Amino acid sequence: MSNATYSAPRTPFEQQLSEIWSQVLGLPQVGIHENFFALGGDSILSIQIVARANQTGLNLTPKMLFQHQTIADLARVMAKEEAESAIEAEQGIISGPVVLTPIGHWFIEQQQPQPNHWNQAILVSVRQRLEQTLLEQVVKQMLEHHDALRLRLLQTEANSWQLTQALPDEEVPLTVLDLSEMPMAEQQTVFEEAVNTVQTQLDIVNGPLLRIVYFDLGHSRLAVC
Repeated sequence: MSNATYSAPRTPFEQQLSEIWSQVLGLPQVGIHENFFALGGDSILSIQIVARANQTGLNLTPKMLFQHQTIADLARVMAKEEAESAIEAEQGIISGPVVLTPIGHWFIEQQQPQPNHWNQAILVSVRQRLEQTLLEQVVKQMLEHHDALRLRLLQTEANSWQLTQALPDEEVPLTVLDLSEMPMAEQQTVFEEAVNTVQTQLDIVNGPLLRIVYFDLGHSRLAVC
């Protein structure tokens, strides 16, 4: 290969392939339009190139190398395949009946006296003040995206139970309490009362399964989920 015919890599794919070809073929540099077999490549060397490419995360097969014998052609095909594999189908919001899982059957069999209180609370410390409008949008998007947060446990006419996924409610299950002007001793009382109240507002039949309370204490900010 002469420098006059050398074409340098233009893309990350081409750069990676050029480096691999140079190493395997024992050449100082490989142009993107150079033919693999014209440079001395063969089936054994092609396997080495494929192996090294796979080790670096490139999805390359011997068939691709034999069909596209220059770096430019090979990189173009690989980029196209990567773009196609990255396309994700939008499923939209899911609603309707859901098969009751084994843990769901177990939960019903326990006949909990207060099934709505069978939940978990998480306390999160927030570093900076959050805007209520933005926080509402985040909670709304989270409920739309995570279908399990919209599950409902319903009793059928046959006196059996089934899960169903409800559509998102208009009401966002978020409460914002600004206690920044309140003495710290009173803050603790209001905090505990608010948390206990939220516990009573969870409903596995009618929803919601999730409620969030954002407390602005002035000296710190907390979120209870």
